[in-house]
Amino acid sequence: MISKKELPVYKSLFREIFSEDEVFCDRIFSAKLDTVFDLRKNGEIMSFLYAIPFTAKVENQSCRAIYVYGVGTVFEARGKGYMKEVFQKMETHFGDTVDFYYLVPAEPSLFALYEKIGYKTGFSLTKTILFPEKKEHLSYDIKETPQAFHSDYLNYVGQFSTAVIRSREDNEFALSEGHYHKIGNSGFFWVIDRDMVQIREAYIEKPEDLDCFLDFLARKGYEKAILTQPGNHTPYAMVKVVNPALKNASFSKGYTNLNFD
Repeated sequence: MISKKELPVYKSLFREIFSEDEVFCDRIFSAKLDTVFDLRKNGEIMSFLYAIPFTAKVENQSCRAIYVYGVGTVFEARGKGYMKEVFQKMETHFGDTVDFYYLVPAEPSLFALYEKIGYKTGFSLTKTILFPEKKEHLSYDIKETPQAFHSDYLNYVGQFSTAVIRSREDNEFALSEGHYHKIGNSGFFWVIDRDMVQIREAYIEKPEDLDCFLDFLARKGYEKAILTQPGNHTPYAMVKVVNPALKNASFSKGYTNLNFD
């Protein structure tokens, strides 16, 4: 846990390294960032990361996971292997109490760096523009899903609907609120990035429910809606598996049950 005495130090480093404003830092630290691992030299923090526990379902198995967030090294200390040492401290601390670690590299060049310490690309994304370009002529079908799938989905999004979410567009990060919207038995989890909506998860029971949801977004005045779903176009997140039972598991399956042409 971050002590009240050291909280200003971590916030200052976070702002310096990630170029975030004070409002964002206040919100993100008050929401989730309280478990930190760092490496110090002569009492000064050189490198750090934050560990956010969460649960996930991987191939119908409930898993304990750690979201590795805000990995940073002060500029003058880079290239000395400090980041690797911080990851080792975190993994030693959690041991086999977690099933896997999850992180989202801040930029494409960092994928190769994390591969050197055992992380592999586990999630790639495909983005489909739902409107204004395609709203009137969407062509899609709904994948068959088990009866229990919907309740699993509700439990899944419930973990994140009140979290602070950082969405990426053109390799830039912005503060986004999480929202959950229900129409009939269909549900949508979405975030706002400027005037654009990114639909991160969607469970659709009837085609007209998606149409109603897009009409709802249009009435709210958003200029664009994009469905972000598992695919093979853009590498997005990486995982490091701890539990041997997950060695060959697929992490790329999301809850979006739409197939677009």
